[in-house]
Amino acid sequence: MKVVRFPNKIDHKKRNLILGSFASFHNGHLTLLDEAKKLKYKIAILLFENPSSLPSIRKKEFETLDVRLQKLANIGFEEAIVINFNSKIQNISGKEFAKQLKEKYNVNKFIVGHDFKMGKNAKYNSKNLSQDFDTLIVKTKKIKKNKISTEILIEAVEFGDVELIKLLTPFYFTINVFLNARKEFKIKNLKPHTGIYSAWFIVKEIKYWSVVLIGKEKNKLIAPELLIKNKPFKAKIEFVKKIRIITQKKDEIIKEKDLKKALLLF
Repeated sequence: MKVVRFPNKIDHKKRNLILGSFASFHNGHLTLLDEAKKLKYKIAILLFENPSSLPSIRKKEFETLDVRLQKLANIGFEEAIVINFNSKIQNISGKEFAKQLKEKYNVNKFIVGHDFKMGKNAKYNSKNLSQDFDTLIVKTKKIKKNKISTEILIEAVEFGDVELIKLLTPFYFTINVFLNARKEFKIKNLKPHTGIYSAWFIVKEIKYWSVVLIGKEKNKLIAPELLIKNKPFKAKIEFVKKIRIITQKKDEIIKEKDLKKALLLF
């Protein structure tokens, strides 16, 4: 997938552009991609590098930009336009911003959800956009009449309900880590509830089944088939299923029965 930072150009070819902040990409958004695939020209998506800076979003990021970009590439996006939200972007009108996007990226058609808003004070909505530019407005999916949101996904992680993430999105909840020789790591962003989880541990695109301990102070991983290096190295963890929630310090240990339960899951 090609990635470009606004206002840099990609090329002069026509494209259909899906608009949104995309702090997460969940099942509610899949209809946008499905409709885009029916159209001529390649599919690009616009997303914010720092969505937690947006006034409408809770001040906590669901996943890092590189994780989000990898997931978007995995489900078929060909191009991504990344924007850094700042005072200049915040104060530009929605119409002017859409005009810049159309001209700079040779947009054939904008694709948005029915409740889409953008521009200064979020006053420019999907109806306004369709009046000014060639736009496809898509009714996004809901779960039992409830809108899926990044806020719901964040709360699910904080409660340790990582299985809900896979139900509401096409992916597992994923974090970047640096694992040391003691098999410990720190979490800089959103942290799951203290507990034991079955997970995929990914090193250079190779997946290892693992058990992860999320503690109040220390986080640890056991991946029986992985040879641990003597120096810290970068990897990803995909949380698959909660094995048990931890409420007391004495329970912050990976037990043999946790490993057996995780192995049965895989």
